[in-house]
Amino acid sequence: MATERMASADAAWLHMDRPDNLMVVNTVAWTDRPLDWDGVTDAVRRRLLPAFPRFSQRVLEPTVTIGLVGPRWAGVPDFDVRDHLRRCTLPAPGGDAELHAHVSRRAADPLDATRPLWEVDLIDGYRGGSAVLLRTHHAMADGTALVQAMLSLVDRPPGGGAHEDQRPLREHAGRVSAAADDVRSWRAPLPGPDALARHGAMLRRLVLSPPDEPSPLRQRLSGDKKLTWSASIALEPVRATGRSHGATVNDLALAAVTGALGRYLDGRGVRVRRVSAAVPVNLRSRTRPFDPRRGNHFGLAFVPLPVDEPSPVARLRRVKAAMDEAKRSGEGRTVQRELAALGHVPTPAEQRAIDGFAGRASAVVTNIAGPRQQVRLGDVPISGFLAWVPCTGSIGVGLSICSYAGQLTLGVAVDTALVPDADELLQALSAEVSDLRQLADPIPAG
Repeated sequence: MATERMASADAAWLHMDRPDNLMVVNTVAWTDRPLDWDGVTDAVRRRLLPAFPRFSQRVLEPTVTIGLVGPRWAGVPDFDVRDHLRRCTLPAPGGDAELHAHVSRRAADPLDATRPLWEVDLIDGYRGGSAVLLRTHHAMADGTALVQAMLSLVDRPPGGGAHEDQRPLREHAGRVSAAADDVRSWRAPLPGPDALARHGAMLRRLVLSPPDEPSPLRQRLSGDKKLTWSASIALEPVRATGRSHGATVNDLALAAVTGALGRYLDGRGVRVRRVSAAVPVNLRSRTRPFDPRRGNHFGLAFVPLPVDEPSPVARLRRVKAAMDEAKRSGEGRTVQRELAALGHVPTPAEQRAIDGFAGRASAVVTNIAGPRQQVRLGDVPISGFLAWVPCTGSIGVGLSICSYAGQLTLGVAVDTALVPDADELLQALSAEVSDLRQLADPIPAG
């Protein structure tokens, strides 16, 4: 049986699984009309599997991961996509509360390591339509790759051609694998002394920077998860606010998260100066075709969020400055290289190192850009979607901002030992986004 060595960055994410913090990306999409599940199954078989080979491959683990001896991807004999699809019906009345409860329960279920690391719930009875819950291990794909996987499933627009959001997939023939890139990087000459010095200085800053102050967000995890999300919010007013302040949607999202965490902690009588967030940074080139076999190609920036700042404008200014500095310094790429290096070491050593990184932050915040136009699955329009990336190490709070077809949806995923009432945090986040949309004047200089 032919196998392919797993890229070291993907191996690092594979081995981050903890019983109380699974490395599973949960993505939910919903429709206003019922879906034809036979058609969905056929789309997965005919469109998704050929475009993304990892969905029909399982992981073969060596006894010990070390150096170039690591996990491998292997095809599954007699693979049947139906083994990964589970049909269910929400209890009455089949509203948001019932769907949120279903997704939350499933978030704590580990994937079967003897099979390809994904599964789909085909959900009937949601507000007169349907919902689809896709659960994939982070070793298979990051958020950007999952959006591409979704686009491989949807119908072509009228007149044929590809959706404007779908970058062309790299042809498999003659392709240099991500694992081969790892081998080449091991054989490459060492960088010069200046580059090594900069890399070392950044690592020391990341590892030796003080952890966040004690707060309810930094407690022992229970493994019990609660996932919830907001109603859709118009994206254009948020973009307009960003333009007037020279900020991106991601800057605005981080500013909203900053205010929401401050509100939540203040409501519990807890005052801290800052809360650090681990923010994924996409490292894929916009000019190169998308490679479906490279599951993870992103880094992390550890961004201090000034939760004690009362002014929304000042919060936005400070968060933007912190993100700009992270981009200038190349922090995301440095962390990505360290994660790739950790994919070559035995799992216990990797997990200790990951705990060192994760101990710098109290939350994970991600901004996922979905299709800019509405897409259809089996000729049924998808009304909305949301994805939650998993939290790393001991982090138990994840916040997502997803855009789709001119709308924003806000998501909260928490360990209930840290945040017993996820809806309270979600309400605070929604209120902060609403406040930011009202900002009309640009940030003053200075």
